[in-house]
Amino acid sequence: AYYSGIAIDVTREHFRITALDVCGRRIVVGCSDGMIRVYEDRSQPNGKVDFKSTTISRVFTKKTIDQVKVFPLQGIMVSLAEGVVRVHMFPSLEIREVFDKAKGTLSFISNECFDKRSQNDELQVCMALKRRVQFYRWSPREYSFAFLRELSLAETPRLMEWAGTHSICVAFKRDYKMVDTVTGELQQIFPQGRKGPPQICRMEASDEMLLVKNNQGICVDLNGKPTRTEPIEWKDPPSAILFRRPYILTATPAMVDVRNVENRMLVQTLVLRNGSMLASTLLAERMVVCASPTVVMQLTPVSPVNQVEELVSNNHFEAALQLIEEDLDGKWRGLRDEHRLKVQTQYAYHLYDQRDFDGALQLFQQTKTNPKQVLALFPQIVPQGQCRKVEHPVHHFKLVERKEEFLKATGALIPYLEHLRNRLSMDPKYARSARNSLSSNPRRSYSKGSGQEMTLPALIDMALLLVLLETDSDDGKYNAALNFIEQDTHCDYQLTEELLTRRGKFKELVAFFEKRDQHEDALELLKRLGSSSVVTTTDPTLRGPDGTIR
Repeated sequence: AYYSGIAIDVTREHFRITALDVCGRRIVVGCSDGMIRVYEDRSQPNGKVDFKSTTISRVFTKKTIDQVKVFPLQGIMVSLAEGVVRVHMFPSLEIREVFDKAKGTLSFISNECFDKRSQNDELQVCMALKRRVQFYRWSPREYSFAFLRELSLAETPRLMEWAGTHSICVAFKRDYKMVDTVTGELQQIFPQGRKGPPQICRMEASDEMLLVKNNQGICVDLNGKPTRTEPIEWKDPPSAILFRRPYILTATPAMVDVRNVENRMLVQTLVLRNGSMLASTLLAERMVVCASPTVVMQLTPVSPVNQVEELVSNNHFEAALQLIEEDLDGKWRGLRDEHRLKVQTQYAYHLYDQRDFDGALQLFQQTKTNPKQVLALFPQIVPQGQCRKVEHPVHHFKLVERKEEFLKATGALIPYLEHLRNRLSMDPKYARSARNSLSSNPRRSYSKGSGQEMTLPALIDMALLLVLLETDSDDGKYNAALNFIEQDTHCDYQLTEELLTRRGKFKELVAFFEKRDQHEDALELLKRLGSSSVVTTTDPTLRGPDGTIR
């Protein structure tokens, strides 16, 4: 689960919920009987959720409350009923101000959380009236809203949302448009659909808006241009929509569904019939509430750790890694590195199990996974007796055994092993010990039956040699193994000699002896190759004096 949902019965009396907002641990409900009710969380330590009505206020009307919005930083709430907009003190709900110029208002919006300056003296509200909009700015000194301007429009706005510092996104009767808040200039986005009401969702901390057309959600930038190739799709057109990074929550006739905005994946559904309102707090609690006309459901995010584990258990590794990067809370910042490494490692093993060797080895490289753990996944390139005691952090995977699977892996193994060689060459500990070992005993070999572990540089070089031998062409036109042998390597002397001899790679073996300054062994091999007892398929360049005289 990503949200824990608990239904709260707030309708013991005979009214219907018509407006909704949330502030911290308080739920504000506008009602069909003209009352505004504030419910405060009085939950018990035993976990039982209990919201008590703490404030009730009648707004000089017996008709429906159409809209409520709390501004906690200013300590006020704005309400709309019968076309009249009022400013209340919060949480007392005492009426502080009435917008006389805005009588006949159909709806209002604010730039709260869009512009960081709104935390101070730049909070603005926009009122939608018949074929016009009005703008007001909050004045902390006067503790009231000051009129800014009015813009005339050709049509009456049905729905609005703040889009940019100087623009709002408006749904008119047939289409969505951007409106410049200074000049009133209109810019068409696209037509509305025929199913369901228009919906506009501002995506916080992003330069995007989500617009609903029929049963699809289309992300656009602040100029109205689409930003993603694929829309979000729902079974039914949503009646309310809310973005809480990284999730899109939508209320539909049957349920509330939760989707990851990046991959559009449905991650959770919560049962709430006839849900039509969604609201969330901008404060640290991050609580979300959804309401139908008769029920309020409290949605509380579960811990980030549990969310990540849930995604990983369903093999949604990309979504888990995206979630890890989100700034969810203060404690989570200190856990990011640990969980990122854990999920990336699990993802690497998953990709390996899916035989995506390029993706798996790139992640193993990125996470600096123990090379012996990685090499143990490819038994074809591990010398006998090596990597036997390796333990893996993931237990459910199938080793590469088939020849065609291993050949597919070689293209990814070569750059991975070369990266390991370069990394070890820059590690003073490994570089110094390897140089001392080769200079003191160039014929050094480990004993197969003794259980002795090879040094890591030797193990990596042996694995790389085995991979290169698999990729070399039989006609000798592509001979990466020879080029590798002619470099300074840490290959085990005896194993390399046996391997190259068994495969008939005598040219490579001569080069190996020569690189290790074992000229007596090289000459003895050339002597045997020149004798009549050697098979005739031997590389002809090794016959005669050319291979001996250099």
